[in-house]
Amino acid sequence: MCRGVSPDVYLFSTAINAFCKGERIDDALGLFTKMEELGVAPNVVTYNNIIHGLCKNGKLDEAFLFKEKMVLTEVKPTLITYSILINGLIKAEKFDDANYMRKEMSSWGFVANEVVYNTLIDGYCKIGNIDEALKLRDDMVSKGMTPNAVTFNSLIQGFCKSGQMDHAKNVLEEMISSGLPINQGSYTSVVRWLCINSRFDSALRFIKEMLLRNLRPGDGLLTLLVGGLSKNGKHAEAIELWFRLVEEGFAVNTVTSNALIHGLCESGNMQEAVKLLKEMLHRKLVLDKITYNILISGFCKEGKLEEGFKLKEDMIKRGIQPDIYTYSLLLHGLCNIGKLEEAIKLWDESKRNGIGPNVYTYGVMIDGYCKADKTEEGEKLFNELISMKVELNSIVYNTLISAYCKNGNIAAAFRLREWHEKQGHLTNFCYIFIFNTWNVQTWPC
Repeated sequence: MCRGVSPDVYLFSTAINAFCKGERIDDALGLFTKMEELGVAPNVVTYNNIIHGLCKNGKLDEAFLFKEKMVLTEVKPTLITYSILINGLIKAEKFDDANYMRKEMSSWGFVANEVVYNTLIDGYCKIGNIDEALKLRDDMVSKGMTPNAVTFNSLIQGFCKSGQMDHAKNVLEEMISSGLPINQGSYTSVVRWLCINSRFDSALRFIKEMLLRNLRPGDGLLTLLVGGLSKNGKHAEAIELWFRLVEEGFAVNTVTSNALIHGLCESGNMQEAVKLLKEMLHRKLVLDKITYNILISGFCKEGKLEEGFKLKEDMIKRGIQPDIYTYSLLLHGLCNIGKLEEAIKLWDESKRNGIGPNVYTYGVMIDGYCKADKTEEGEKLFNELISMKVELNSIVYNTLISAYCKNGNIAAAFRLREWHEKQGHLTNFCYIFIFNTWNVQTWPC
């Protein structure tokens, strides 16, 4: 202590509180000892500060020793003392002890207030014991207390924990109609459940409520909702939500935007997908390979290869390098419309750019050669795959077997079937196609 300064109980209590808040509990205990040595008697505030600091640090046994000490020194515990201890016990999931403290508190003439009830309700909700939480809520109401936002947010989590999601949704709706503050966790839990159960209209309504309260939904939640709306044909709603988020200053991440573009492409709504891409570029939002590949896939499915190639060039200009998936999509598109020569050039380009083809890409080219009646070229690529010791899928085998059968080369088809069987990948398709072809060719007229 500084010379000439005589600290009193208020100064000590303030310093102890500062140490406890700064999680320097050992320093707080040291100062408590020092004040006793100096003959300064701790008051209820001093004890409450120490007990709170110990509870925060999980030192419940020591906290209760101080509670006993304050009683021995004739410092009467207050409602705050009991609230602190009950909170510490609940955090440690010692519910029986917490309820014992509540009874002891009553014996001292203290009536549990909203803070004590909310602490107990929240504790039970966190472990999914919603029945006990509801009993406490009812007890709270019977004593003339009105459940507040803290109570309702806890109950929502409790209903969610116990799988009673319709009840959680009803509580959330009640809170909205009452104008009560709602935390982000309550919205998120309910909206996620609604999305998983394809109740997208309700989910969207709650998301809009979040935005009205200036709460930004998490990226994962937005992606789930936007993707779900798109898959369920609610493209207009998904697009409207995307624009509203952007206009209100909530940055939409690339994954969420990709989910929307994917939904539009899957439904064949390429015009809206491209419009969204342009909007993303205009607003300088981050694009990635997935964004472009989704759009390229959509155009290839519609047979609009020129648009697909334009996107490939655009992504290169923006510093996004095409990957094996980009090339595979375009190769598949070219082979499907019989443009084998262009496919071969693109295949060579991908290899020049250091993008090694995978089994899927080989399968696309083998299929392209076979469709163009160039089975021998398809065989060469197949043998390349074998020499590379790549694990082949049934599609590659079936493509070549199908080509042999169509060309009447049943012997080669059977040989490949036997090889396929040795690798453990034989499917019924192999038998069905070979035997159907054999029957057609050998059946007597």
